[in-house]
Amino acid sequence: MPKTDLNQMLKLFKISLQAEETPILSIPMTDMVQASHMTRFVEIYAPMIQALEPGAAATSFGGWFGFLTAGLHYFLSVRNTTIDLSLRNLTVQLYPVGPHHRFAFHLDDFHEMAGPVDGAQRQAWRKQVLETFYAATVRPLFTALSKAANISIGQLWGQLPIKVAMGMERFSVGADARTSQTLADDYQCLRTELDASVFGLKRNPFAVQMRKIESEASPHQLVYMKTACCLDHCRVGGAYCFTCPRISESTREVRREAFRAAQAQ
Repeated sequence: MPKTDLNQMLKLFKISLQAEETPILSIPMTDMVQASHMTRFVEIYAPMIQALEPGAAATSFGGWFGFLTAGLHYFLSVRNTTIDLSLRNLTVQLYPVGPHHRFAFHLDDFHEMAGPVDGAQRQAWRKQVLETFYAATVRPLFTALSKAANISIGQLWGQLPIKVAMGMERFSVGADARTSQTLADDYQCLRTELDASVFGLKRNPFAVQMRKIESEASPHQLVYMKTACCLDHCRVGGAYCFTCPRISESTREVRREAFRAAQAQ
């Protein structure tokens, strides 16, 4: 992934450098982690996505936040920089796009800070960047969200591994050998060097085996299976995702056959 394609990357990660003009909601992240604000957020957002229970709204937001999480890893591994993703620098904005709603994560201040290039200094810097983001930004956010929606915090953390894995794979496309190795090393650090206490869990949520399965559309395409259910079936007209870990392989095969038969008509 070319390092110069910054605007495209910011769009991919739902990072906004200019506040949306007509947001439905605009909440500083420092407010989001407060119980009263988070409860109100869930109460407003849940009916927008026709959630039948607050947990479905929580996992939906967790999935959106996964884009921002992938963004951290892009700057860290591809550009060897960091940006300020602290609570005080982030504002969550929800805005309409046609009949749907989208999130943007607005940065009050955007500038990149270069990290060490090689060796032990970079390893220590990398670990500090990851620990700071996951412990000081994500953990308090997910703690407040899990309480407001009465959902396991582990299920919220489970929305992130697939976003990071897909991001790492995308960043590797067209990357030179050095960047490819950095991506692999940094991903390994995330999965094996961060203690569970960083996440407030009994185990590192990224220390899971990311499994690929045959896609619904083609026997020649593989897709990542999720590591946690997103509760899409707990929305009006919703269903278990094809990549949900809760459905069996036999059910997946039935869905493949039905999907491909419909496409062939």
